[in-house]
Amino acid sequence: MDSRYSNYYDNVTTLHPLALAMLLVAGIAVLIVRPRDMLLPMLLLGCLVPAAQRVVIFGLDFMFLRILTMLALARLLAMSRFRRFEWTTLDKLFVAWVVVSILIPTLRTRSTGMLIFQLGQSFDAVGIYLL
Repeated sequence: MDSRYSNYYDNVTTLHPLALAMLLVAGIAVLIVRPRDMLLPMLLLGCLVPAAQRVVIFGLDFMFLRILTMLALARLLAMSRFRRFEWTTLDKLFVAWVVVSILIPTLRTRSTGMLIFQLGQSFDAVGIYLL
């Protein structure tokens, strides 16, 4: 990836024991609280743990908030919460914004690294939006 778009902690696993303990507690909370309360542990983790705390697997950065988002979405899918999903105008506009936010920077820079970065950012946005 072009160095203009990277931070000193990109592609490096950074785990502080206290932050890892907070991730485990928040992950358990996401699994046991009522579905409408799942955002609270995510909000607390997002505010209290720096984004530099991450796990890198095969060059893909999994920030703690991204890990919790995947866990929460998996729980909601297991509970069949998305069966009743009906598209609204706001949903369609949001999806259009996500597609444009992936395409424009990628086409502008013609960089695979930018595409991967934008896909990660879009996953975060869509995941939080769905929750």
